[in-house]
Amino acid sequence: MPRYRSWSPVTTLQILLAASAIIPLLVFIGAAVLAYRAESAAARDRVTHTTDVVFEHAAKVFETHQLLLGEIDEVLRGLTDREILAHEADLHDRLADIIHDLPQVRDVAVLSRDGHPLLAARGFPATHAASLADRDYFAVLKAGFPGIYVSSLLAGRLQGPRLFFAVTRARRSGDGFNGAIVIMVEPGYFADYWVRTRATEAPWKGFHVGITRADGTLLARQPEPVPDEGWHIQPAFAAQLQASPEQGYQRITSAQDNFDRLVSYRRLPTLPVYVFASVPASAVAASWLRQMEINLALAVPATLALAGIALVALRRAQAADAVARFAAGETRKRQLAEEAVRQSQKLEALGKLTGGVAHDFNNLLSVIIGNAELIRGRPPERVERSVAQIMQAARRGAELTQRLLAFSRRRVLSPKPVDLTANMSRLTALLRTSLRGNIGFRSQIAEDLWPIEVDPGELEVALLNVAVNARDAMPEGGRFELTARNVTVFAGELRSAPDLDGDFVALALRDTGVGMSPEVAARAFEPFFTTKDVGRGNGLGLSQVYGFVRQSGGAIELESEPGKGACVRIHLPRTRTQPAPVEPEPAMAPVVPGPTPRRILLVEDNPEVAEITAEMLRGLGNRVETVSRAKAALDWLAADGTFVDIVVSDIVMPGGMNGLQLAREIRRHHPALPVVLVSGYSDTLGEAQGEFAVLPKPLTQAALAEAIRRTVVELSSPRIVVDNTRRG
Repeated sequence: MPRYRSWSPVTTLQILLAASAIIPLLVFIGAAVLAYRAESAAARDRVTHTTDVVFEHAAKVFETHQLLLGEIDEVLRGLTDREILAHEADLHDRLADIIHDLPQVRDVAVLSRDGHPLLAARGFPATHAASLADRDYFAVLKAGFPGIYVSSLLAGRLQGPRLFFAVTRARRSGDGFNGAIVIMVEPGYFADYWVRTRATEAPWKGFHVGITRADGTLLARQPEPVPDEGWHIQPAFAAQLQASPEQGYQRITSAQDNFDRLVSYRRLPTLPVYVFASVPASAVAASWLRQMEINLALAVPATLALAGIALVALRRAQAADAVARFAAGETRKRQLAEEAVRQSQKLEALGKLTGGVAHDFNNLLSVIIGNAELIRGRPPERVERSVAQIMQAARRGAELTQRLLAFSRRRVLSPKPVDLTANMSRLTALLRTSLRGNIGFRSQIAEDLWPIEVDPGELEVALLNVAVNARDAMPEGGRFELTARNVTVFAGELRSAPDLDGDFVALALRDTGVGMSPEVAARAFEPFFTTKDVGRGNGLGLSQVYGFVRQSGGAIELESEPGKGACVRIHLPRTRTQPAPVEPEPAMAPVVPGPTPRRILLVEDNPEVAEITAEMLRGLGNRVETVSRAKAALDWLAADGTFVDIVVSDIVMPGGMNGLQLAREIRRHHPALPVVLVSGYSDTLGEAQGEFAVLPKPLTQAALAEAIRRTVVELSSPRIVVDNTRRG
């Protein structure tokens, strides 16, 4: 028989001693790397989300400033400086009324062509003798700057020394430059808003939120700069803005300026002004180090104890081995006795070790067996009720997720040309069923409505949400009216979307309900904002409508007064593509296995999702093989591509290749092989929709069955993308 070399107890314990130090070290290093990546991802998500929140507010504020400049210019159009001075009192009252409800405006001033104040909104009479001709904005406008100019921070002269920046435009007449209109804005307005909305709260020290010009001049920041910093961003950050003028996320480092921060920024529409949020890279590292300190505090004592036990055992073994070498000449009986002692010591140490492991493992088994006993002991009707409650909660969670995605404009939409005239009878019937019997319904639909390109299902949900809100606003009954007509919109005509122009279909939904106060109407489209009692609404209905309309390229406006009802106006863009004829929807077929088993390759990195998806596919009579990476799928196809009839893949996957890239590779190397990709949200989804059909999540077995059927029957568009996503 062959003889195998066995390690001596000393060698075994030496290996154990080395392993007791090396293995925990490797585990700690791996955990540290994963924790740092998680902390960095959390920092990126936070600064990016904060930038988006700050952007939405700042964009509305500066949009208000631009509209205000245009309104004041229209009021003063055709008036000479002499005429303005002659009617200063009346014009002052008009300006004061215009900015009365605008806390973001400190003051408005109208300057003559030589820089003297002619008119002020918050002061009468204006300080006519003063001169503002030396202000940077006045010099720029006088030199011929054609648009709206945002100045740097200035110290006040007319309304006290507090800092402000100016949003200005020139007054021009037939003979050229005629003066300037100046809106004064204090940085503190933005800082107060950010503090009030908790935009600046973060788990890291040094978290900054601000607004800056493209040249690096700060307009507002929270926290405010200390005197040593000044109202300028670091040159490295300013250089990054000029290199990437729209938006981005960067780690910006400059040893010369001692600047190392994670920065997210976005440019405001039509202005060289950016909002940003940033956090020091050192703060993120410090937070990670605090986590590692806690892990070390827990791991080091256990590691030292294990190493100490191994070291004591090693020393004892070494001593025993030395004794054995010196006692080599003793009798066989003594050798057997010494071996028995050593074996007893090893068994005792092993017993202590296995006893500790058994204690912990039995604790885990107690939890598992106890829960199993509780489930087994429940009556069948209680188990069915629990399953029903779980399914109901899952459906509600899916609906809530879809509504939130719609408001953030990240929902997966499937737009197509829609003929509203052909679909209107069905839509009006749907709206009637959502109203009570004491509410009259009337529709006025133009016969020549243009086709629009929207997601038909989301359009129905949006109209239903408006109708349900109208129904709840008319508890004693009333009237609800839907009108639809063609309109042509010019840029600046719609206050909610001044950049839109072109041909639109305008839908107006009116009710005679209790109406809304201006404060409530201003917040009606905010997510989770509701005036309904607890349990009657989650505040996501109108926010879903807003997100759907904006994502579809349209605009939405709300008009309402207390006691006078409300009107929701929706503008959806016209499409030149002719819609397909409206056909009755086929009845939903029962989910049954297909006529012949299909061989499906499932690509999914999440084990739980892969398991349930594979079970759903097998329940349809298919044979399923599962891999967790795109590279593994390509290797499988290269080895035996004839095995696979259909590929089902996730879009977002680790390993360097996502599902969309995998689908393109399969199309390139296996053009006859259909790809089913499954999706709820992905950064590449918009790109995927341009090439493939999309099956949204959460999945049902019926949806999978229909998707597989389409891939087999409709070979002209066989590729469907399946994605299981995270969130920014």
